[in-house]
Amino acid sequence: MSGWDVDVDDAREAAIEVDDKLGDHDVIVTGIEAGEWDDGRPRVNFSMEVLTANHAKLFLTLTKMSLKADIDAAKAAGERGKAWMMGENNRLVLGLLDMYKMDPVDVKEGSKFRVKIGKKPDKKDPNKEKYFLKVTAFLPCAAIGKDGASSDDTPF
Repeated sequence: MSGWDVDVDDAREAAIEVDDKLGDHDVIVTGIEAGEWDDGRPRVNFSMEVLTANHAKLFLTLTKMSLKADIDAAKAAGERGKAWMMGENNRLVLGLLDMYKMDPVDVKEGSKFRVKIGKKPDKKDPNKEKYFLKVTAFLPCAAIGKDGASSDDTPF
């Protein structure tokens, strides 16, 4: 048996287990771009680097929080995906407010945060193996630098 003879499923599982970009990480904001959705709602796009995962690139879009009535209206119109994203946005903005006392418009380049990173499947990948990194939660600022990343120059 040569070194190339391996169980493909075992190798795939091993590759997933060593993905160090998922989980709790320190990020730094490297770019900010203001914009708006097609319906005119404002949004802020953040470019980030994951300091505790070899400076992997990460992007996050946040917008003004939605009212429950707006989320319910989206559901009633059959726009369940939009309603879900509105609720997800509210949860992230509330996390930013709770953990860092900041609105999305207060975030500046160089701001550092502790976040939980998950993955979102790449819908264009027919093999369903590729994914995008996504912020799933803001974590307490006291944890910044906990995993060896520098906590110097935190924005608070």
